Amino acid sequence: MRRPLRQRQAAKNAKKAAPKEVQSLSFGARSSATGDELSAASGGQATAPGEDAAPAADASATFEETVAIGEPAEIDAGQVEDDEALVKRLIAGHTVQRVYTVKAGDCIGCIADEQQVSEDVIYQNNPWIENDKIKIGDQLNLTVQEPLLNVRSEETVTQTETIDAPLEIRKTDELKAGISKIVRPGSDGKRIVTYKLLRRNGLVVEEEQVSTKVVTPALSTVMLKGTKVTPSEGSGKFIWPVAGHKITSYYGKRWGRLHKGFDMVGSSSVKAADNGVVELADDSMSGYGNAIIINHNNGYKTLYGHLSKINVKAGQVVEQGEAIGVMGNTGHSFGTHLHFEVYLNGKLKNPADYL
Repeated sequence: MRRPLRQRQAAKNAKKAAPKEVQSLSFGARSSATGDELSAASGGQATAPGEDAAPAADASATFEETVAIGEPAEIDAGQVEDDEALVKRLIAGHTVQRVYTVKAGDCIGCIADEQQVSEDVIYQNNPWIENDKIKIGDQLNLTVQEPLLNVRSEETVTQTETIDAPLEIRKTDELKAGISKIVRPGSDGKRIVTYKLLRRNGLVVEEEQVSTKVVTPALSTVMLKGTKVTPSEGSGKFIWPVAGHKITSYYGKRWGRLHKGFDMVGSSSVKAADNGVVELADDSMSGYGNAIIINHNNGYKTLYGHLSKINVKAGQVVEQGEAIGVMGNTGHSFGTHLHFEVYLNGKLKNPADYL
């Protein structure tokens, strides 16, 4: 289980408080450590000057070991250590050498929870781990510094968390299959969550969610997902490929040569005359510039030439009326227009017979 709360470390330069003389072995127990220093060792809320205190309440701590005050003894003055040195000695403790062998089903977070070490320790001791990838049989160095005295503490922490905006997918036959469109962007929400934490030497070893209050609900993102399947075979009934068309040159003999189709002007958007599969969509045909050929899979093919832009690619299924390109002046052309041709069973036809 990955923990959502970041482990907090008390500031190193926490302001020193006077030692407290109490009879309990909890915070401020009879010890050379000051109240703030012991709180820092147990993951308490000691802060550096100017820092905001963490939002915790009902914090308490105890030693795992039995701690007793021995009989008074005479020692030389030079053997007496100051408060800071004693605290460092208690916290530094001793090195515990540990090696863990990865088994089936393990993950970094699982191992950290089971072995009661932080994920940071695993990453720092095993720099060869990349992208959280480990395999059965890998040996992980889990060596840590164990303090001489182990402090267990409980605290309640309340924090504000973000509620991710959920994604709501709605299927529609108004869009082609494979096409999706966001019709309403979502927004994240906010919630106040209270956790009960159990720490061991400042490290969270158990976490329980106590309560949750939604402050601002999340608004879902609505996405339309197309389900419409366009038949690749045309109906045999063509529509004009240009809206508001005006014919500038018809099919037939022109200047002693056959003009193979219609030249037309009008709306700049060029539409597919019928359903079909794009057979060609490039500038490889001499004289036509950027051109598209659609195979309507019923014996008919249509050609669209001199385009300034091609919006489809070879192999794509297009629907009658779908925008396939933009009118242009490429190839052997003397002005912006669309050149349109019709073929039936490989033979050139007069577009006037089909439009």
